[in-house]
Amino acid sequence: MILSLLRDLNRKGTTIFLTTHNMEEANRLCHRVGIIRAGKMVAIDAPEKLKTAIDRVHTIEVSFDHVISADDLTGLGGVTSASPDR
Repeated sequence: MILSLLRDLNRKGTTIFLTTHNMEEANRLCHRVGIIRAGKMVAIDAPEKLKTAIDRVHTIEVSFDHVISADDLTGLGGVTSASPDR
């Protein structure tokens, strides 16, 4: 019901700001998507164009309860780089 209301408002010219981490949801609901990283707008475009760009590179942040060397992580399949946050 809420999505229907939002779509109706948008069709009538209302701009709607939607916060989501789900790109599929953004793709279904939005004409343009902005990506914010560390409080700064880093990209704005049509959802499909942004998905194409995002599909190329993924960054994953992980934490451990003990010290792990970056070399141990870069030895894993699919990991191209690793760096400590501290």
